Amino acid sequence: MASNAVPHFDLAQFEHAKAECKRRFLPALSKQFAYPWRSLIQKNLFASPRKGYVVPISTESNIVGIGIGHKIVYGERTPTHSIRFYVRRKLPKAVIPEQHQLPSKIDGLPTDVIESDGFFALAGIQTGKVEPVQPGCSIGFSRSGLTMAGTLGALVLDKDEGPCLLSNNHVLCFEDRLPKGTHILQPGSADGGQDPDSWIGAFYRATALRKARSDAERMDAALAVIKPGCHTDPRALKIGKLKSPMPVARNMLLDHPVVKSGRSTGLTRGEITDVSIDAFVEYYSDTLHLEKLIAIETSSQSSFADVGDSGSMVISEQQSAPVGLVIGRDHKRTLAHTMEDVLRRLEVTIMT
Repeated sequence: MASNAVPHFDLAQFEHAKAECKRRFLPALSKQFAYPWRSLIQKNLFASPRKGYVVPISTESNIVGIGIGHKIVYGERTPTHSIRFYVRRKLPKAVIPEQHQLPSKIDGLPTDVIESDGFFALAGIQTGKVEPVQPGCSIGFSRSGLTMAGTLGALVLDKDEGPCLLSNNHVLCFEDRLPKGTHILQPGSADGGQDPDSWIGAFYRATALRKARSDAERMDAALAVIKPGCHTDPRALKIGKLKSPMPVARNMLLDHPVVKSGRSTGLTRGEITDVSIDAFVEYYSDTLHLEKLIAIETSSQSSFADVGDSGSMVISEQQSAPVGLVIGRDHKRTLAHTMEDVLRRLEVTIMT
């Protein structure tokens, strides 16, 4: 399903090393080895595992994600590829006790430590009524007593239902909470959408999020069937028609320039800086672990995406082809599933 290209580096080798990092640093820690990570951070010590021990899966841990990207030295990106540890607090190595330092190499590959204030879902500019309905506009589920808005990512073709709306699980079915048939509004209720006047479709199905049986199964993506008579246009607002519906392969994504059109920040540009993050993401009532995400950063102080941009499609500037589906962010970088993974899991194709 993805376009074929020669990889920039041996991604499989780094994925193997990243898996070793997860095994050593992310499995649940038994209570007898529990460590006061939060108090360490408050005392200006960065919390990382003692040699031979592992970090607990909880918000107490200083590690919020493990990924693959360029090594950063003195604030500058280097050509060296590395396994990246994303931490809530980073301090100079000299002030960190040796037993709390992360390894400089894993399976012979260099590591890096990147500061992050934690990732959260992004459930503005393109907030009004859009006719015909286009990717980049405000949408959201209808639920009494709750106002929200996310972004329509793309129009896709489902083999059973035909044309559908693609966005996040948390945008279309409130993190697995809502039943099939729930009305989808454009604009979302946070932007003035009302049911039934703003009804454009109905929630159809989603990848499991809160109800996932494993981390590998968990994904934040969903579909809605388009209401009969609702006019749609597959061209993304402020971007236009894709040249190819085929997603760019993961092994070609590092350093890739991308754009997106979202409900809150409109048209933004950035560059992919990590091609395989396993991260903890804060949702409405849970912190969930998601695997193999990509990260996008901008060259300016502004973010690639903000609250309300969840569900936006990330698009290759070079190839005008789909790259990813935005799910969340921290203070600097935006997280997304690769579109390659999303389309495969949902068994749909992008409409152009």
